[in-house]
Order: sequence, then structure tokens, then C-alpha cells
Amino acid sequence: MNMGIDVHSALTSQLNFSNLLRGKVDAIAIQAVTGDYHLQRRSGLAAVEKVYPEIKTKAYYLMISHQFHNEQPQLTEEIWDEVAVLREKNLSKLIEKYF
Repeated sequence: MNMGIDVHSALTSQLNFSNLLRGKVDAIAIQAVTGDYHLQRRSGLAAVEKVYPEIKTKAYYLMISHQFHNEQPQLTEEIWDEVAVLREKNLSKLIEKYF
């Protein structure tokens, strides 16, 4: 997506936030899960504000075949519902492993 903005890439999320805090960049675009983690868990980021709307969102989901869905529609819905519950329940614990 070309918005007429100069783009500078950094190797890590931490470096992106560091560049922001040091004034090397005016803003950063980062995956919401990663950015939210840093904003909630890392000290020194109180001056950073998350803004909306997101530049881009993407829904991730578990793929189930049309055949399975047609044969087991109720089970398909239960699987998708359980994936959502597990994601919300475990996301904060899972993300810790990456930082």
C-alpha cells in the first residue's frame, strides 16, 4: 500500500519502538498483537499512543473443507467457536514466548 510516506524498516519490534521514542520516526506500523504486548508490558512507552483505525486487518481462521462443513455443520461451528475461546484464553501466555 503506497501512501506517499517514507518507510524505514527495523529488524525487531523493540527497535521500532526505540526509533519512535528517540524521534527517528514519527510513527510505526506494527501488528496489533505485538504492539499491544509492548504497550502493556514494557515500561517507558507511556508516551506512545495507539491510533485507530488500523491500517490493515486480517482475519486468521482454521480452514475446514466444504465437504466436512456440509457433513458436520454443527461440529464445524463448535470447532471455530472453541478456537476463538482458546485464542482469547491463551494468547497472552503464548505471546510471552516470543518476547
